[in-house]
Amino acid sequence: VGYDVSGFSVFQRPPAFSQPINRKTCGVTAEGAFVCECMSGWYGSLCDKQCACHGFGMGGCNEGPEGDGSCYCKPRYTGENCESCLDHWYANTTGCGVYCSRDANCTGRGECELDAIGVPTGQCKCDEGFINGTDLSTGEKIPCNFCAPDYYPSGSCLTYCSRHGKCSGRGRCSSLGQCICEKGWDGYQCNICADEFYPAGICNVRCNVENCAPPSRCDSQGLCHCDPGFFGPTCSLECPACSVDGSFGCQDGRDGSGLGACRPGY
Repeated sequence: VGYDVSGFSVFQRPPAFSQPINRKTCGVTAEGAFVCECMSGWYGSLCDKQCACHGFGMGGCNEGPEGDGSCYCKPRYTGENCESCLDHWYANTTGCGVYCSRDANCTGRGECELDAIGVPTGQCKCDEGFINGTDLSTGEKIPCNFCAPDYYPSGSCLTYCSRHGKCSGRGRCSSLGQCICEKGWDGYQCNICADEFYPAGICNVRCNVENCAPPSRCDSQGLCHCDPGFFGPTCSLECPACSVDGSFGCQDGRDGSGLGACRPGY
């Protein structure tokens, strides 16, 4: 009657069943069960349900009498209809055929650069502080393995430092990304006067015990401020003692001459 009944001990079609064209072969087993072998792309006990797996990356369908019609993808594909590439795989003219990942291709410090249609270019877009470069000893090009200009220290490249940025135009950056300030300046950003330098914001006058003898002191402009009885630019000269009690004064102070003068009444 047109059936392929190999493997079946009994072969008769129950009258309640017709044989749709989407079945391949059907028959009755020795146990009396009516079974079919479905054509490719069909599933269900009667092979009457058609698979709906049509994505570009579709590997196939769970078909046959015991199948549930679920789809499975080819390697590198994912999605309900296998329409997408797995993570780190990118589509080209042949499918999901280009692999690129942060760790494998960009030394863990950048992302894969993509062209206008979303295919990796072979270059990395580096994280802040890193650039692509070439190992001078081997000539090997290494992505995102070198510090960008003004980033320190070598290897981690996490600290930004520049003369006119972090160092306020008054210092240079060390290999660790710390400011080494010019003479007269101090602080994390070289923005305060170093000890013994005046005035604030300019820091170009030095005043200390070498040019301002104790007990005199430096004022806010870096000039020596003499205690009473002392005179001269460094306040190191002491006025002479009075020849007569209360009768002799002294022109003291930084600009004083030290010359004596009689007090009123003498």
